[in-house]
Amino acid sequence: MLAACPILPTILAAQAADTIAIRMSKKNRQDKSEALLRAEKIKIGTGLPGIDDSVATLRTADEVQQRMIALWAVAGSALRADSSHFRAYIVDGGRQAWLTPDELAFLLDDAPTEADVIRYSWRLEALYCLAWCGGLVKKIELPKKQSTIKAILPLLPVAMEAPDALRTALAATARSADAILDWADLLYRVDWALDDARERNKPAPAGVLAGVVPEWRLALDWMRGAAATDEWDDA
Repeated sequence: MLAACPILPTILAAQAADTIAIRMSKKNRQDKSEALLRAEKIKIGTGLPGIDDSVATLRTADEVQQRMIALWAVAGSALRADSSHFRAYIVDGGRQAWLTPDELAFLLDDAPTEADVIRYSWRLEALYCLAWCGGLVKKIELPKKQSTIKAILPLLPVAMEAPDALRTALAATARSADAILDWADLLYRVDWALDDARERNKPAPAGVLAGVVPEWRLALDWMRGAAATDEWDDA
């Protein structure tokens, strides 16, 4: 279990919203990730390199605010029968540029396919992970159940108001680059283990939800500047 892992306080820097970056080497980060994998009895991919931290330039509070609102709109549209509020908030508010082309097309589609509804419902997980990156969620752990955004609902629009409360909170509580890189490296290795289990027709290791991991990975990679905004359409 996670509580038994001796390096948990370092890996889960997620639990403190400090903004002081204590940069570690790729090798040290990899060692810590692998220690947690061993504690969870998750297979380690031998030969996997450390993630590239040379591009760890974190997104600004404005960028994160806009991406979170975009994800809120498409996930909300996918999960609710009536998506008119989300459509009005984006279109009537002139916020179309905050969405990718595919996201906007989905939001404006009166009869989306079942595949698209499922695809965009999973964006709630990316929204949750970005909320953690912004310090709005206290901690994250290996995803063994679906996430809830209950903690950030007070910061999301109720009517047509600008998301100023969200922007203010993000500016005050953003995570450090090291905290984000730690999780990017860990989930990169978990994703490999999930692929390995699928290829061998084995269940997901340690009860990890396979659908959550790619959403969190995309959010983390985007947050650290390793993925462009238009790459959300490729996920």
